[in-house]
Amino acid sequence: MNAERGNTKHGPELDEQMEQESRGMVQGHGRPHAEPFRETEPLPDDTDAEDVVEAFETAPLEQAQDREDDDA
Repeated sequence: MNAERGNTKHGPELDEQMEQESRGMVQGHGRPHAEPFRETEPLPDDTDAEDVVEAFETAPLEQAQDREDDDA
């Protein structure tokens, strides 16, 4: 049984391995992370209120200042 694969760069074993590795991206079932805390927060865009954008921009500065205060 010698079927035409349409790919001559690598063998059928590598084709199957690559298919298994990409199956999750192709099928797209559910979220990629099991734990919700591992999901990233969405970045603010032009549809968000000004206070959301401002909080996002100043949060790293406030966190750094809090760490400096804790170290002192």
